[in-house]
Amino acid sequence: MRLSEIAEIVGGELVGEDGEVMGFSIDSRKIGKGECFIAIRGSKHDGHDFLEEVKRKGGAGAIVSRKVDVSLPQVIVKDTVDALKCLAKHKRKSFKGKVIGVTGSAGKTTTKELIHFVLSHFGRAEKTEGNMNSKIGLPLCILNMDTEADYWVLEHGASAVGDVKELAEITKPSIGVVTAIGEEHLETFGDIEGVIRGNLEISAFMREEDTLIVPVNIKDRIKGVFKIITFGRGGDVEASDITINFDGTRFLLMGEEAFVPVVNIGIVENVLASACVLKALGMKVTDIIPILKDFKGVPGRMRIIKIKNYYVIDDSYNSNPLSLRNALETLSLFPCRKVAILGDMLELGNFSEKLHREIGVFIAGLGIDEVIFYGKYMKYAWEEAVKRYKSAKYTETKADILAEVDKMDKRDTVFLVKGSRGMNMEEIVNYLVREA
Repeated sequence: MRLSEIAEIVGGELVGEDGEVMGFSIDSRKIGKGECFIAIRGSKHDGHDFLEEVKRKGGAGAIVSRKVDVSLPQVIVKDTVDALKCLAKHKRKSFKGKVIGVTGSAGKTTTKELIHFVLSHFGRAEKTEGNMNSKIGLPLCILNMDTEADYWVLEHGASAVGDVKELAEITKPSIGVVTAIGEEHLETFGDIEGVIRGNLEISAFMREEDTLIVPVNIKDRIKGVFKIITFGRGGDVEASDITINFDGTRFLLMGEEAFVPVVNIGIVENVLASACVLKALGMKVTDIIPILKDFKGVPGRMRIIKIKNYYVIDDSYNSNPLSLRNALETLSLFPCRKVAILGDMLELGNFSEKLHREIGVFIAGLGIDEVIFYGKYMKYAWEEAVKRYKSAKYTETKADILAEVDKMDKRDTVFLVKGSRGMNMEEIVNYLVREA
């Protein structure tokens, strides 16, 4: 694609020489030679201030909302974010393969990674990188994807009703996947009904020949002409006999033995959703089984680390009530001493106190040997837990957590560390694994 083509697609004006574009970036620190820089104005930085760096690193040009006095070809548009979306829509139209769109309250990234891993065994598959699932990150990923691939696996993030619809208008998934639904971003979704409605927007632009994959418990909420495949107990694809040990998770998938080297009861739903994708593509559900044994999971999401004579489950990437309950249930299945270190679940709005208190009640019945609660909201969970068993502690600082950890006999213990992104619980993980 040339700069002049970009200008035509986005309705902009090219100022400077025309040239070939090899890719797109919004980060001047990572701009590659021949790439086009899209200048985004954020809350802290304005991309227009970094065009000199783009030129110095060999950038082909920039998309800007105002002319910058730098000798670099520039496509001037009214709004650079709108231009980014416009380009992504154009790229999507030229892709003839299957687009698998993934959304949901918990397990989005793991499911996206697993679907991509599985489909890579059946053709060329591309995916959104990391957690680039926003109105900027997702279209940027699309711009750098290969249109000659067979599959694009795209994660769609959401924090409010309308977010997924806005992304789906760009991605037009032929297969939509909704992972587990639970309380998330309630300060912007409003309530669980908003969460369900928002995530089902993945189907907003689906046609009769397309397929929506959903947990069986929300099937009745769906309206549309497309096909539906359900997963979970009583669904089209289901699992049974789940067991967990330090090597991973074993279960029966449609009656056949399956194993995935990820220690997380929630991985089973991720597998079921991924198996449904194979079904939607006309393959056998059980074709996924021999592939699972090589899937390594996602860093920061229920990753188990062995340190001398104890284990750490690193689930520090994020937390909400659904994913926390999954993590705690997983921890409860280990046949050794179990310790949970839990930071706040954020972005729950007016439901924060209620949902943290529910976790305190929930955790008391799991047989976990000790729980350390940290954060202003986890104090509510501690207040409920400490009524029910004595091994519940509350700390106000991370230093207090480390002091508690140092007092413990860690032999034959498995530690779960989990909290929302803003709680930076990876600092506790790093301390626990320093001896690794």
